[in-house]
Amino acid sequence: MSVKFAKTIVENTIAKNKYVLNEISQKIWKTPELSFEEKGAHDLLTGFLQKHGFKVQKHYLLETAFKAEYETGGGGPTIAVICEYDALPNIGHACGHNLIAEIGIAVGLAVKAYLDCDTDVVGKVVVLGTPAEEGGGGKIKMIERGAFRNVDAALMAHPQVENRLYPLILDLARMSVKYRIKEGTDPWCNSNAVDACVSCYNNVAIMRSSLKSKWRVSGIIKCKNWDETELSFSYRAPTRMELKTIQKKLKKCVQAAADTTNCLYEIDFHQESARSEYRGMVANRTMAELFAKHAETREIKFRDGDMRICESAVSTDMGNVSHVVPSIQPEYSIGAGPHVNHTPGFAIAAADIKAQIPTLHIAESLALTVIELMSNPELLQKVKMEYETNLHIDPVGSHRFAGE
Repeated sequence: MSVKFAKTIVENTIAKNKYVLNEISQKIWKTPELSFEEKGAHDLLTGFLQKHGFKVQKHYLLETAFKAEYETGGGGPTIAVICEYDALPNIGHACGHNLIAEIGIAVGLAVKAYLDCDTDVVGKVVVLGTPAEEGGGGKIKMIERGAFRNVDAALMAHPQVENRLYPLILDLARMSVKYRIKEGTDPWCNSNAVDACVSCYNNVAIMRSSLKSKWRVSGIIKCKNWDETELSFSYRAPTRMELKTIQKKLKKCVQAAADTTNCLYEIDFHQESARSEYRGMVANRTMAELFAKHAETREIKFRDGDMRICESAVSTDMGNVSHVVPSIQPEYSIGAGPHVNHTPGFAIAAADIKAQIPTLHIAESLALTVIELMSNPELLQKVKMEYETNLHIDPVGSHRFAGE
């Protein structure tokens, strides 16, 4: 592969389509759709890809998922680039999924253009539309139904406030607690479910001060009445074992509140919920460094390890994908300033024209990463060997890369 030749094709293809790419992003942004309801985005993206020569499977495994593929030759590697396009309640695209969708189709176009020009390279690029990242676990359902079978690698990028090659993406678990008074107890007889609820929340708040730096716990109170109340907690950590440690601490907080208020309680760990199964990201270092090589030529500087900025921690179903195929999900800045993801300010930034330059640069870098993986069997084999090593090191835990 001639890097210069590939770079020219990728940049020209994306430049030629930059207005229509932004137009698609804007349409998705202006019509936000919640998890599993993304019918408009599904139709818009599949129509565009079909028009540009991709073999498209609409409603692929899920009603608002899709698979668009383009292949040259036969027997080459299959690389998947991920699109997300679901929005958040009340604040729309405050996580920038409109830009993730734009990147996915831009990468698909650019890789297709290269494959059409270089007949020596055989491979398949798959643009995979994955709904319901925001709480629905769409990728988890797609994994279970075989969407990533025969995929050699998967990649995507996520808009953020900083550029990070290895963002902290943690295992996630959830827990709900219901308190109720003991039957036959009057409200003036020292049993009040509201007191239990507040006591539990305060116990957890105090407990948080002793958590490790990469552990996270957040909670919401849902008071129904004095005789029955509910709290919900989400907690995150780098490994499943650490999640169990946090869970034990939370149960002690729950029990203590019940004891001091003379209330009964029930705990639900939401085992049936896809959102409760989000895994930490196992970023493939070989792929990540290959992507960084191309991104840094576009003046994208990654700030991993910079102690001057706070390291945020998130959870996503892309983490689950990284446990079944070699994967990366770098984050890139769209110039949102002080506005972090899941805020109205970030939603505004996701539609700003200023977000287009870094978004298209990221798309170019991902496209060149895909092309290089297709063109270099030894490099792809290195990616796969690293993936196997990561799983061998910790088959049930979560490591950002081997040896961390």
